Amino acid sequence: MVLTSTLLESLEDCTDVTTWVNELLENSSETDVRSNGDAAHVASLIELDRRVGQLATQLEVLAQDTSTELENTIDDISRTVPRLTYDFQFMRESTQSLQLSLSRAQLKQSTTHGTDLETGSVFQTLKKLDRVKRNMVASRDVLLQAEQWSTLEGEVTALIGENELPSYQKAAERLGDARKSMALFQDTPEYEPRWTLLVSLQNQLEASLSTALVVAITSNHFPNCKAFYDIFSRIQRETEFRNYYYGARRLKLIEAWSQVAALDCGESPSSDQSESVKFSDLLGRFFNDFTTLLADEKNNIPAVFPNPLPTISAFIQNIFDALSPPFSQRLSNLTAYYGPTALLEIIKVYRLTEQFASAASRLLEGMATPNAMPPFLSSHSLDGSEDASDARTKSHGRRHSKRMSMSRRTPSSTLLTLTPDTESWEQSLFESFLDLQCDYPKLEGKLLEVSLGQLLDVSGGTSGLAGNESARVFREYFSQIFTVSEEAMLRCMSFTYGFGLHGLVETLEQVLESFISSTQKQLLNSRLLPSHGGSKVNYTDEIYYTDEDWAAFQFFLHLLEASRTAFERLFALNNRLRDTFAPTARVLEEFGADAFLPILPGASRGQTKLLLQSTLNSMEQRDLLHTVATSPDSLNPSSFLPRANTSLNTFTKTCQKLLQQTILTPLITSLTSYPALATWSSAPPQSRDGAPSIPQFSISPTPNMQRVAEGLLNLPHLFEVHVDDAALAFSIETLPFISADFLKSIYDERQSLGELPRSAASRKGSTAQRTLPPEVVTGTWLSSLTLSLLSHLTREVLPAIQSLSSQGSAQLSSDLGYLSNIVKSLNVEWEELEEWRELTSMTEGETKEKLRSAEGSSSRILERFASLRGWREPT
Repeated sequence: MVLTSTLLESLEDCTDVTTWVNELLENSSETDVRSNGDAAHVASLIELDRRVGQLATQLEVLAQDTSTELENTIDDISRTVPRLTYDFQFMRESTQSLQLSLSRAQLKQSTTHGTDLETGSVFQTLKKLDRVKRNMVASRDVLLQAEQWSTLEGEVTALIGENELPSYQKAAERLGDARKSMALFQDTPEYEPRWTLLVSLQNQLEASLSTALVVAITSNHFPNCKAFYDIFSRIQRETEFRNYYYGARRLKLIEAWSQVAALDCGESPSSDQSESVKFSDLLGRFFNDFTTLLADEKNNIPAVFPNPLPTISAFIQNIFDALSPPFSQRLSNLTAYYGPTALLEIIKVYRLTEQFASAASRLLEGMATPNAMPPFLSSHSLDGSEDASDARTKSHGRRHSKRMSMSRRTPSSTLLTLTPDTESWEQSLFESFLDLQCDYPKLEGKLLEVSLGQLLDVSGGTSGLAGNESARVFREYFSQIFTVSEEAMLRCMSFTYGFGLHGLVETLEQVLESFISSTQKQLLNSRLLPSHGGSKVNYTDEIYYTDEDWAAFQFFLHLLEASRTAFERLFALNNRLRDTFAPTARVLEEFGADAFLPILPGASRGQTKLLLQSTLNSMEQRDLLHTVATSPDSLNPSSFLPRANTSLNTFTKTCQKLLQQTILTPLITSLTSYPALATWSSAPPQSRDGAPSIPQFSISPTPNMQRVAEGLLNLPHLFEVHVDDAALAFSIETLPFISADFLKSIYDERQSLGELPRSAASRKGSTAQRTLPPEVVTGTWLSSLTLSLLSHLTREVLPAIQSLSSQGSAQLSSDLGYLSNIVKSLNVEWEELEEWRELTSMTEGETKEKLRSAEGSSSRILERFASLRGWREPT
């Protein structure tokens, strides 16, 4: 059977109940037939009766449910219908009220124009009455003021005459009110007379208060001082009050400054000066007294003035302005007194000043932050018990900066906090040093000159640089130069915070360059230069040196070792320059393009601003600091001191050259008479009948050439003793006729090319030099010596021969061939030697043919040889 809800829906839609029942029963039967799949199983009548009974039951249940729902609906309607009457009544009354409101609005709109006219008239009347009232009040005030001005002079004079604080306060109040009323008389004939009277009465009141004010200030009666300050403020005399206060509070300090003579400032004790001391001692005592006074004013000024921080800053400025003689004058006299060594005393005074400024700054910071308890000078005394830079660093760790026009943004931890009030007195204090800071290079140069002059005196003077001990003197003196240079760096940082770096570098360059150049000049004039005479001593096989030659060899070898040490110190000096000035350089590099004022390590705001605005902050200075800030950990010695590096490099080459000349002295001596040998112009030997003799097929070398060639073969014995000497390995690439390519060629195949020394590496110290095997060092020196000798032979000795006969040419060919074989055995080749040797074996025709083919770019050697043979006119 279908569901009850479905059954009910189908019953509602039907129009004939009989038909609906039949359809329902037929659908049930068809469903059973389809399910059984056989028509023979159609339900019997009994089954139909059963189904009719079920349908009747369902219909009965549905009828009952429908009846119940209908009853409920009727009950709801019966309860709701009476309320509809009330709702209709409410709607009707609301409609009537709305209609009444609309009628009133229409009526009000019709009468609006007339109401606006009446309201405007009322307001006009009120405005007129208000204007009359204000004019009447102003007139009354003018009359009252006129009445008060008529009695002002008498009342104020009477109050002043009572000489009591309350009377003074009343007089100040009366004068203050009178001054306010001056605006009423602006642009009237009454203004000038009344203003003159007002100023006169203010002067009388100030004169009457001055004595009592000074008494109150000197007796530390600060409640009265506060009352007097209010009185002076009322009569617009606050500046005069500050002058009274500052003058009374600074009196003892100013007397302590002026009543003591500074001996090293050129001052002689006068009748009003109790004693005389060094300026640094006077300044230390003065700053201690100053700090004590500021410690008192830290508590006093807030009790009197409403703005304590600007007041105490102005008080400091006022004291410095009142010093007599001025601080800058004594500083200038101090510089003149000490002369070349003035920088040492100036820095000492500068440090004392910095310590005072640091203590005063901490005091001002404490006043700016009332809850803070800043450490004061009692724990950081001015006697140097704590380094000034440490104190400054601790103080500046809490600072940050205001915007300025020449620097770049930075985190707040690296900026300054002091206000412009602090900046004014700081700049005034340190401005006295600014000219001296700008002259720092000159002052440093004079001091270095004196210091190095004293070193020379201790070392035996400049003459000691040309004696047997000159290598030791040079090494010790150069070491002392670097010592004083490092001291100069510290002075530069202490006095200019790195802004004097460019001047310092220029000064050091000049000192180092001058010393190296003068030493080199003395060496060239030294009596220890290689000689060509004297008694011969056989120190090596077949090579004879005089005692002077051997002494010169030892001398130049030691001097080369001293040069090596100097390069190491120069490299260390470059690194020290970088490390010392890197903090300043990095700060300025960071602030290079924005608008914040950078904080220099250890410097105050006032110092930083003065230095940034000074001539020290030049383009060259900024470029140098940029190099410092961006330089790597490993520097080339020419990074900061290029001129000194060049001079020392030239000095090293000179030592190497002189050492080579000493070694080659016996061989060069053998070649001295070589151009004048008679064999060069000799004719071929003749037979007894006058016919030419049979040519000699083997000509022996001349004794001179034999000594030279054998001397070259015996040169390695000279280096056996010094094979491990670091001086020989130093700067080996600067030996004459030696290049990096040549060094590579003589390296052993097992030697890594990465270990090949370069100019920069070889000057860094012994670490790089130890990568050279001893046999490479010896081989390089032997090659350089051989090439130097061959250069001397082909460029000076052979061209000095006056003429060559055929026999002489044959002899020269034999000599040069013999020498060429020896040179090649030493793994050395010299193109000019081979060219001379080939020319000596040519016939006249071959030589002239070669000259013709070389026309326009002929060889210098070819031209000379043709002239020697008489085949071409000498050029």
